[in-house]
Amino acid sequence: MRIILTGATGFIGKNFIPKVIEDKNNYICLVRKDSSIDWLLGYQNIAVHKCSFTQGELFTECENAEVVIHMAGQMGGYGITKEQLEITNCELTRCLVNACLKSNVKQFIYLSTPGVQG
Repeated sequence: MRIILTGATGFIGKNFIPKVIEDKNNYICLVRKDSSIDWLLGYQNIAVHKCSFTQGELFTECENAEVVIHMAGQMGGYGITKEQLEITNCELTRCLVNACLKSNVKQFIYLSTPGVQG
């Protein structure tokens, strides 16, 4: 099964991935272009795709995926604007859901934390 993961390099992803990744599925981790991915490279069934998270890129990545697990989010805090929170936590999620719908992804799983509320 082809499974797309967002937020793999964040807090939830770093705790989630080691617990589930030893199965026979193929995982594609979508990460920002400036993300540190060294710790992901040791897994044989993980491919890392650096992307800008545009609607077109998300649609291409979601093609042929059966499951998308969305863990990406922006934590609130000093210096983080409401616009930054909305872009990452709302708009990115909206774009990803649309890409899943267009690609006929069978299951969309959203994992988050209260910390993204700011």
